[in-house]
Amino acid sequence: MPRKRSTTPAPAGAGPPAESATIPVRRVTRLRSRELKLEPEAPPEADPRDVASDDPEVGNAAAKGKSAANSPSPPRRPPYPKSGEFEHDPGKITPCTLRMEPKDPRTARDVVTTADKIMVRKAARSIVGISSYKPDGEGIAQCTGIVVDWNEIARLATIVTCSEALCVNGALIHPEPKLLIHMPNRAIGEGRLLFFNAHYRIALLEVLTDSPLQPAMFCSSPRFGQEVFALARDDESSLIVRHGTVLWQEPPSYLAYRHWLSLGCKLAPCGTGGPVIDEHGAVIGMAFVYDDSTPERLGISEGDVIVSYGGKHDFTLHKFEDFLLSLGWEFLASADSNWTVDLELEF
Repeated sequence: MPRKRSTTPAPAGAGPPAESATIPVRRVTRLRSRELKLEPEAPPEADPRDVASDDPEVGNAAAKGKSAANSPSPPRRPPYPKSGEFEHDPGKITPCTLRMEPKDPRTARDVVTTADKIMVRKAARSIVGISSYKPDGEGIAQCTGIVVDWNEIARLATIVTCSEALCVNGALIHPEPKLLIHMPNRAIGEGRLLFFNAHYRIALLEVLTDSPLQPAMFCSSPRFGQEVFALARDDESSLIVRHGTVLWQEPPSYLAYRHWLSLGCKLAPCGTGGPVIDEHGAVIGMAFVYDDSTPERLGISEGDVIVSYGGKHDFTLHKFEDFLLSLGWEFLASADSNWTVDLELEF
């Protein structure tokens, strides 16, 4: 006869039935229980906008947060202007660090080798710029000077330059000119006239300065055909250099100006009074422009082209030279010492 199962609940604290002690215990993870659909799924989160609230800021804050999340991130670079025009913004423009073009490109072309650059830089310590003015402020000339002496105790420098910085036709333009001396370190001092000689075209100046100036090194042996450098310094203390040679030709009025030599290079606009140095950096002379020549007085300048001479229009260089030689032979063959000839040139 089968045994009936009791429906009476077991008393509290009673142990499990004897049969359950033999059943092994299996653990089910949460992930497995979800797969077996033994654990109910969590209800979806409610939209904050659907939740009823007495505070209006709750819905607004949620809307703002969602709009900020959906808004695009700011661009890393500013957008290109639609107008096509460039907008200058100093805070967003990177300064250019490339080397700028030199103020005087010819200086870079004339000083090529490393040895010449070192020599010119050393000689430039004795070069100053000179600006001369009338007391009313009217400019007279812009020249260059050479430091010939430095007094360490009195802090005074003696400078030699061309008299054209102060004179016209051998006379001072003003008895008390204003002189500004532009130093190699870009400092500016006020100079004073000590002496000038119109025949030799030199002038001595004096300037008081805190920065020491180096006197130039001199040499008295220029040679024809020698390669030289003509140095100058402008009103911004910039150094200007020209490379040339000492020409084998007599200067104008040889007997009166036998201490002059001609250079085969064009000077800088402020090069009058500047030094002419040799390959060792020693000063062998002072550069200036001689403008008292017959072609200059007649208005003939460099670059003009001769169209005709003596009524002849078949101009070539060798024919023109033969024509000038024929005039010389006529003068030598003439017994009259007052023999003259009129030469008509068309440019």
